Amino acid sequence: MPEPVERRSAGNQLAAGVLGLVLGASVALLGTVGHQLVAVAGGTRWPVGVAVSVALTGCAAGLLRGIGVPFLGDAAMVAGWLTVVVLASLPTSEGDRLIVQDGRGTAWMLGGFTALVAVLVLARPRRPASRVEP
Repeated sequence: MPEPVERRSAGNQLAAGVLGLVLGASVALLGTVGHQLVAVAGGTRWPVGVAVSVALTGCAAGLLRGIGVPFLGDAAMVAGWLTVVVLASLPTSEGDRLIVQDGRGTAWMLGGFTALVAVLVLARPRRPASRVEP
């Protein structure tokens, strides 16, 4: 006998999309603000802001996976994250950027996106293959 398939209502899908969008945009905004932070230890500058920002992105994506948000929530999180990061990397009318084109900015954009996609794709539970009975 086939196992029942869990159906999600349109309201649940919408809530998952809104949650993902808000979470992705919030994490991207916090990461954009914090990725330039450095700590000086022993005369060496350590880019702790990038590490914390990328870790925060991965943890937020893991949170969505952990609470079982459907695929729409995952896609909305990626869309919200990308929107904020792309807008922050564009120059303003004065020519300033929130994400400058240096090592930390590049590490934040590439590392954050890699962490986001890796957690959302690799942590997706596998569905059992459906059996067709003759």
